[in-house]
Amino acid sequence: MKKYTIIVSAVAVLAGAMLVGGCVLKSEHDEVLAACRRANDEVRSWQEKHKNATSDNLLLKARLRTANTLLAGKDKQIEKFDEENTFLKTRLADLQKKIGGLRPPDPLPPIRLPQLVDMALRAFGRANPQLVDY
Repeated sequence: MKKYTIIVSAVAVLAGAMLVGGCVLKSEHDEVLAACRRANDEVRSWQEKHKNATSDNLLLKARLRTANTLLAGKDKQIEKFDEENTFLKTRLADLQKKIGGLRPPDPLPPIRLPQLVDMALRAFGRANPQLVDY
């Protein structure tokens, strides 16, 4: 298809030159032919650039689809966490209502150890400071 277009355009240029001026000098013919080849080279160059841009575009679209998929998954996780957070907030409020009337327990009185046990623990603590803080 591309070669056909190039050949048709080259023939059209030559035919147009012949119609306008009749017979064409060899130098003019060579000049027109060189211009046609330069135009064809430029067309091929632009086609290659377009091909590269198209492949880059497809690659970027694939990356975008992947990123969108990841974001959608993260959005679902966030929704799930929000639902769980809401549930936990209501559960906490219910539990606070239930324990609201309760008072904290009275502190326990300090326990005094017998003197012999106390002395034994102190001696053990001095002998093993890395094990006991007494």
